[in-house]
Amino acid sequence: NCFHNNIPVILCGGSAAIEPGLENRIIFEIRPDFYRETQLAARSLEIYEQGKVDVEILVLNDFADTTSARERNRAIVEEADKNEGWKIIARRETTGDYAKAKQLMEDVYLANPGLDAVFVESENDYQAVIDVLFKYGKMPGEDVLIFAFEDNDNLRKMILSGVLNYTVIEKQDAGTEISGVIEKIHLGKSYKKISLAEASGFYSNKSIEEKIVTKEKNL
Repeated sequence: NCFHNNIPVILCGGSAAIEPGLENRIIFEIRPDFYRETQLAARSLEIYEQGKVDVEILVLNDFADTTSARERNRAIVEEADKNEGWKIIARRETTGDYAKAKQLMEDVYLANPGLDAVFVESENDYQAVIDVLFKYGKMPGEDVLIFAFEDNDNLRKMILSGVLNYTVIEKQDAGTEISGVIEKIHLGKSYKKISLAEASGFYSNKSIEEKIVTKEKNL
């Protein structure tokens, strides 16, 4: 209804069911900076593994074809390329399901018992990882480092106990960005399109953007 009445919609939150686009009429979405989150985690891994020649990494995403997964994977691949000896042995999709994550973790661990670090997207993935490690006599957080991208009381307790090495949610200054979007709307200015490969928070609806660009040219 907002769209059909030419009312811009700005969605603010950690995630959305659908990417902003033609089908859902969202003009902008402001999210956490998934790329920055993973960069921070990777730098922590550098500190933990300083001086080690071979570092084997497993990445578990809830769903592979999401903005968060794409941005996190892009960051970890770039960081692995920068660090000689870092090797991403597998990237797996768990659908956020504990049982599936546990089976995937066990399969990867049995094939790669020298696994050094795991990047996990949700608490279910994390729980599956530590259960498999305990099963095979490994200490999570020591024998295998674990980096999570979710923030809740349980994960914070795990950080304090040392079973989890790192959890991060890199929030953007959404208030400032929202103000900027609203100012552009009032001025009738066009929006800068940012591709997913370069995204750091703004995802514009192309159809609405084109209309605003046309309006600006007419003015």
